[in-house]
Amino acid sequence: MAASPAWSQTPAPAPQANWWSAPGREDGPSRAVWAAQKETPYYGPNKPIWHIADILKAHAGRASWDQQVLLNRDFDGYYISMAPGEKTKCLFYADDRAFGWIYSGQVRITIDGQEPRTLSKGWAFNVAPRLSYCLETAGNEPVVFYRMTPAGQAPSYPESETPAPIAGYTYIKAKITSTGGYDSFNVPFFDIARLWRVGTHGRALPV
Repeated sequence: MAASPAWSQTPAPAPQANWWSAPGREDGPSRAVWAAQKETPYYGPNKPIWHIADILKAHAGRASWDQQVLLNRDFDGYYISMAPGEKTKCLFYADDRAFGWIYSGQVRITIDGQEPRTLSKGWAFNVAPRLSYCLETAGNEPVVFYRMTPAGQAPSYPESETPAPIAGYTYIKAKITSTGGYDSFNVPFFDIARLWRVGTHGRALPV
């Protein structure tokens, strides 16, 4: 009976894991540190601001052109104009998405597993990895659009296409079984103008 008080005591809490060595912790104590900083200069084709009016003026009188406006470790961005009747080869990237938005005109885009869509000004497209896609001008005027692709990656092509030559690369036939995909956040097509209108009125943005 003399030992009964000890039996009724609440067990001492187990010591917390040492957060210094715990993987992926974000709840550690705040602390001041020195972080290295280096000024990063802009180098071609990167600029602080690109004006689409200047790009269009530089290519005035031409229906087909492309203008690189961004290049970094991860992304390669172009404004592109395609003349009526012009189309691209079908291609895909193995590990990254390709995406873009339409500035003017109309483009018909075909993505593996999706019904072909004709997109006009303000619409965006999002191509998942390992899904081939093709672009074709729709209508009687050029289409101008922005497209972002993975930097430094050679595209792959479905068997039905003839790959465009790239210096230093040889294309060989291979088999793949994996595909890209979409979810509630990543969707193949969306209207940027509508998202902007909804967002500026304080309502939740739809996916």
